[in-house]
Amino acid sequence: MKKISIAIDGFSSCGKSTMAKELAKAISYIYVDTGAMYRVVALAALRAGVMKSGDVDEEKLKECVNTLDISLDANAKVYLNGEDVENEIRGLEVSNWVSKISAVGFVREKLLDIQRELGAQKGVVMDGRDIGTVVLPNAELKIFVTADADDTDGMPAMAIVGEMGTTVSTTKYVFNNCTFKGYIMLNGINVEFNNCTFVLSNENDGATYCSFGEYVFNNCTFNYEGGTNEIATSSIYAESHATVTLKDCTLIGASYGNSADSTITVE
Repeated sequence: MKKISIAIDGFSSCGKSTMAKELAKAISYIYVDTGAMYRVVALAALRAGVMKSGDVDEEKLKECVNTLDISLDANAKVYLNGEDVENEIRGLEVSNWVSKISAVGFVREKLLDIQRELGAQKGVVMDGRDIGTVVLPNAELKIFVTADADDTDGMPAMAIVGEMGTTVSTTKYVFNNCTFKGYIMLNGINVEFNNCTFVLSNENDGATYCSFGEYVFNNCTFNYEGGTNEIATSSIYAESHATVTLKDCTLIGASYGNSADSTITVE
């Protein structure tokens, strides 16, 4: 099967890193933690003594960054010049400095180059802010996670975007035995869901919204009983040239509908 690059973006503390790790593990892809890369730079800077009285000596930092070799393995461990530093970069001292390090322009440029090189190799799942727009704008699959920190059960509410706007990705994606919580917004992609469950978020809201693509739901359960829906007129809604098929699905407190330019078929 052809390997692709998967970009996962979203709000802070919404579960995107957990999702990315689990997804990479499930499909045998390499997980790229972009935040960990900045922590590696902070650790290297601390070791090189480029911090002075609470400030960053940018000249020394640039020398340090230019000699860095950051790599990852299949188990998502991060290496600094060949050394496993996964535990050390999670320490308090690194945490105290990482925001200042990440604010330096040439550090962001250096890591952006590394991240794009990793993405070009395919077979990677990468998460972080601006991943789908800046780091991997041409990723074949983009996921934007919108759940808040309280949504801890199942998969957070999210948008799954194959292509931006009205373009539809030519690649088909399949989700098996997954649980999706809250609002699911699908755009520009062809997806098959098998034995999946769609439920309300912890905020008691949810819906599945489809546009510009083909979406097939086989033996899925939509349980939106007692919830609110603020994004569409139906719990399962097809709009803007979407084709939706519901086959042997169970609807609990859920309805379906479509705009004039889209179709929903129930089998």
